[in-house]
Amino acid sequence: MNKKVLVAFVPVLHQGYLNFFNKYSGADLYILGKDITDEYKPLTKEIRALEPDLMKSIIKGLGIFDKVFIATKETLRELAKKNAGIIFPNEDVMRDISERYWPNKKTVSESIFLRFDKFRSTEEEAVDIDQKISIEEFDKKVIRDLSARAERMSSDVWRRVGAAIIRDGEIIVSTYNKHVPSEQTPFVFGDPRSNFSRGVCIELSTAFHAEARLITEAAKMGIATEGMDMYVSTFPCPPCAKLIAYSGIKRLFYAGGYSMLEGAELIKGRGMEIIYVDLSNKKKNA
Repeated sequence: MNKKVLVAFVPVLHQGYLNFFNKYSGADLYILGKDITDEYKPLTKEIRALEPDLMKSIIKGLGIFDKVFIATKETLRELAKKNAGIIFPNEDVMRDISERYWPNKKTVSESIFLRFDKFRSTEEEAVDIDQKISIEEFDKKVIRDLSARAERMSSDVWRRVGAAIIRDGEIIVSTYNKHVPSEQTPFVFGDPRSNFSRGVCIELSTAFHAEARLITEAAKMGIATEGMDMYVSTFPCPPCAKLIAYSGIKRLFYAGGYSMLEGAELIKGRGMEIIYVDLSNKKKNA
């Protein structure tokens, strides 16, 4: 059996990384060296990343791995030639590394970002407002695909949300919520959102919500949202609802509930149609 190889950008050590390391304790670990991380200087500066040599010493001291190496650019190229399975954390830097150095090699990526109360965060209930209910297979598939992608890609601890704008049955743009300027930011500095109870000061966060990011991406690409449909896995928070209400979106499809419903009245007040996508197998009257 071929030995597994872990390659990771480790700017800060948190429980998500420890879970990842313990899962593959029999593998060799390669930490990205400075000749690689310096190419991501704005990012590493922003999150105050530890030097690779220091991180190597810290990880070796944990006793999880027999061998810990510092990876150079040449190391990454050599790994592409070896008959060994490469596993890496599913985050921005390592996704870019994988595309650049191992485009034709089979790799595995795994999330190193923690979740808080996954059941409560993904519980699917309709908001209490006059609306239509859809049991159409197309709508269900879109919502499920968005949820699955957000679950794989989002670094958010509390809730992972996917969103897309669709025209004539075709996805034009799709996104998920993420922390900025780096996915690692809340693990280094903390997220100010954590200092408040649910529904309080929701705008104070390092998170870039999926809906806001979606509208931003569409604008950047020169795509007009007027008359399009928006699909979102969780009903929008009030700030995102305001953006959606004035974006020209025609219909809003969603599956998961949200604890603050002020945004629903704003959306309906702008003449938008709200449609709850029932992901259960139960038959309901629209």
